[in-house]
Amino acid sequence: MEELEPLLDSETHSPGAFLLMGRCQLLLSQDMAAMKSLRQASIRHAVIGPVKTRLAALRLLIDLAERHGLQASLQFYQQSLQAIS
Repeated sequence: MEELEPLLDSETHSPGAFLLMGRCQLLLSQDMAAMKSLRQASIRHAVIGPVKTRLAALRLLIDLAERHGLQASLQFYQQSLQAIS
């Protein structure tokens, strides 16, 4: 994850780096940190990531929101997914 940190500030590479960071955090059972990273990969307005990256991040966010009972977040992520798919 440390190797990804320089890419987080790159407009070109940050969406993919945030997605990878979120996946790593999920593997380490750091769900809340993963949600933050995945939001950066999927719904960040300053740098809009590729559609594939945003879709992957939103699917993971939906899973996390369901697992943790975050209904408002779940609805938002589902709407965001529908808007880009």
